[in-house]
Amino acid sequence: MVSCLLIEKDDAQRQQLAFMLETLGMDCTSVARADDGLAMIENLHPDVVVMEASEAQSVRPFLRLARQDGPAQRAPVLLFYSKKASMDVISETILNGAAEFLMLPFDRDLLSFKLKQAGVALPKAA
Repeated sequence: MVSCLLIEKDDAQRQQLAFMLETLGMDCTSVARADDGLAMIENLHPDVVVMEASEAQSVRPFLRLARQDGPAQRAPVLLFYSKKASMDVISETILNGAAEFLMLPFDRDLLSFKLKQAGVALPKAA
């Protein structure tokens, strides 16, 4: 099963996205704050990190993770999303290691497509 760390501050949005990810066959752990998610990375070793990224400073630590050449674990696939984001934030994330950047709202089918496009092996039914 593919493991996923979801980081979203809004409770309702977090529940909706966690449900979408779980229906895609992912084992989803969710937190409200980027700091909490970053602290969990080392123990969880998620295959995928999905997080809201309206500000560049919230995504930079995760982008550093993607560029690490650590021998123990491969970096997670990073998928960022936002309701509104500047072209600078979108460009920075993609150029520095994010697999995708989605604009809200998006549905389960688009999420599934983008995850597969990023190389995430979802179950056949997804």
